[in-house]
Amino acid sequence: PAPPSPWHNEVNMASISAAEKLKAVFRQSNPAGDGYLARPEFVDVLHHVDPGIDVGSQHFNDFVDQFSTVDSARFVDTLYAHGVPTGPESQPKLDLKVWLGFVKLDDKIPTRPALQKLLYHSEKGTAEDADVIALFLTDLFIHPESTDNLRQLLRKAMGEERARHY
Repeated sequence: PAPPSPWHNEVNMASISAAEKLKAVFRQSNPAGDGYLARPEFVDVLHHVDPGIDVGSQHFNDFVDQFSTVDSARFVDTLYAHGVPTGPESQPKLDLKVWLGFVKLDDKIPTRPALQKLLYHSEKGTAEDADVIALFLTDLFIHPESTDNLRQLLRKAMGEERARHY
């Protein structure tokens, strides 16, 4: 005989949200009642219901493989709070373009035009459209009279329009 459906009372279950239905199934599948399921049991439950995600996808498996146990209630809340993901294309883009510069100055002070050339006209790569710009200046000559010129030097070298985005 087929195992009893967790949706045995469709009249009552029909009035609650999909998230609450999924939580109810997890509660019924968790004998300890603590809300945590071992990864294999968690995945097994999801294979028997339709949570609105492709539980057979590599994307989902890569996500679940990070955990030995899963807090089922938190998973459901997160799933439905952020919308139901369907795969990697539904995830926010997390790629960052980082421009990293390193200059040894030998007790000199860089000029704004020199930094502009380094940032935007270098053969090695441009900082244009970078999400993060990091510039390490070593052996920088710092004198009390030069500190005002050094403040915001990177921002000034970027120019007003480019610096506005940072």
